[in-house]
Amino acid sequence: MRSFLMSAALLLATGCHEPVGNILVYEVDAESPADREKVNMSALIKAIDRRVNGGARRCEVRTLENGQIEIGIFGSNPVTMQRIENLVGCLGTLEFRILANQRDHKSLIDRALKEDGSCFKDDDGNLCAWWVPVTVGREESFTAYSEIATRTHESQGRKRTEILVVKDPFDVTGAYLTRAVPDVDQRGRPCVRFFLNAAGGSRFSGLTGNNLPDEVQNFSRKLGIILDGCLQSAPAIQSTISQQGEITGDFTMQEVQDFVDVFNAGSLPARVKKVGERKGGGSP
Repeated sequence: MRSFLMSAALLLATGCHEPVGNILVYEVDAESPADREKVNMSALIKAIDRRVNGGARRCEVRTLENGQIEIGIFGSNPVTMQRIENLVGCLGTLEFRILANQRDHKSLIDRALKEDGSCFKDDDGNLCAWWVPVTVGREESFTAYSEIATRTHESQGRKRTEILVVKDPFDVTGAYLTRAVPDVDQRGRPCVRFFLNAAGGSRFSGLTGNNLPDEVQNFSRKLGIILDGCLQSAPAIQSTISQQGEITGDFTMQEVQDFVDVFNAGSLPARVKKVGERKGGGSP
C-alpha cells in the first residue's frame, strides 16, 4: 500500500501521466554512519536529479526518513531503467593525466614495476605517479602503446589491467568543465566534446603544451582521460589544447549521451550504492 501511495504521489507531483514502473533504492556508500551523516543530502539529491532527468523528466528522486534515496522511474522500459542505474552508479569525476612513457619517465617506470603498491612518492614525500585501472572492455585500445607502463593487478578477486600515470602541476579536472555535448571525431565515431572555463583552459594549455610531440623522432605523448578513477582512453597529444577538446574512444551514441548527461550535471558529492528495487504500485 505504501508503494502504491508513493507512486500516486509522484504522479500528482510531476503531472506525468505515465505511472511509476520501478522504484530503485539507494544509500550513501560510506564506511560508517558518522561518515554518512557528513554528506549534504540536499546537494546529493539535486545532483542525482539533474543527472537522471537532464532535459527529459524520466523519474522522481526523493529522500526517505531513514536517509535512503528513492528513485521512481516512470514507465517500465528496461533500457531506461538500466540507463538510470548506470547514471546513478558513477560519481562523474573527470581528470586528465599524462601516461608515463619510457622516454620521459624510465627510472620512474622501472621503480613502479619493481615495487609493490599503487602510488609512488619522491624523496620529499610528494606524489609523483600512480597506477590507474583501465575501464573494463577498453584494454585492447592501449596495446599499441609500447612505450607506456602496464601491469596486471588483482583486486577484490578480479584481475585488472593498470597503466602508470604521472603527477603534473596543472591538475586539470572536471571542476573546470562548463559544458559537454555529443559530437563525432575525425573518424566519424561518436565522441564527447567538452568546454572548459578560462582557468581550466589555461591549465589545459599548460598540460598539453608541455607535452607536445617530437616530430623529428615521431614520438607522441599520451593524454589519459580518467573517468571515475578508471582510464577510458588516451589519445596522442598533437598540439596545444586550451578551452575545448574531445573525449574519444569506441563509444556508442548512448554512451556518449550518458557521459554528456553526467558531465553537465556535475559530479556527485558522495558515492551511492543500490540497496533495493521494487515495482511501482506493488507491495515493498
